[in-house]
Amino acid sequence: MKWMASSWKILVSIVVFGFAGAAPAWSAAPAQVATQAVLWAAPDGHGAACTSRNPCSLSAAQAAVRKVEGGRHPAGVTVELTDGTYRLSKPLEFGAADSGSTGHPVVWRAAPGAHPVISGATRVTGWSQVGSTGVWSASVPRGSASRQLYVDGTEASVAQATPAALHFTGGWVGSATGYDLSKDAAAVAWFAQLTPAQLAQVEFDYPGGSGP
Repeated sequence: MKWMASSWKILVSIVVFGFAGAAPAWSAAPAQVATQAVLWAAPDGHGAACTSRNPCSLSAAQAAVRKVEGGRHPAGVTVELTDGTYRLSKPLEFGAADSGSTGHPVVWRAAPGAHPVISGATRVTGWSQVGSTGVWSASVPRGSASRQLYVDGTEASVAQATPAALHFTGGWVGSATGYDLSKDAAAVAWFAQLTPAQLAQVEFDYPGGSGP
């Protein structure tokens, strides 16, 4: 299968706080300063230690947070993400079990000086030019449905076609529910040869704004 790969990324800045209640106005003994639990994650992390010398993966860090929170650590827990790109094969989901509680804050943040990126992109290699057209092609996993392509961190254009290049004659009639193409034989024939899955991937771009 030949296609253009997509990419999305989010800069790590996930912070979930639990707010402690006000301290009482009296105390029978000096307050004890609790030490917060700190876990470390890395793009190549493995195991369940989650220490600065042996960081773990994001999923392992999440599991470790839940374990610490289950024991109600007196000062909460912080997860430090070291530098690099964390490539995910499935979404990283946060729920109530990851949110901490009153007096037990859970904080996810970049390690000092680090700029971690969580990415669900598929890395594509083996590009080759199609003849001398300036269009490049590469194989991607079957079932890929890409909307965006990034090259060295910068979004790049994907292969596309104008109505003129497809020999559409126009004359489409638009409405709130779609287009009537019956007066454009070339367009009717082009859409008719697409499978339902391919039709679902068709995008319309309006460089001049909605209407033209």
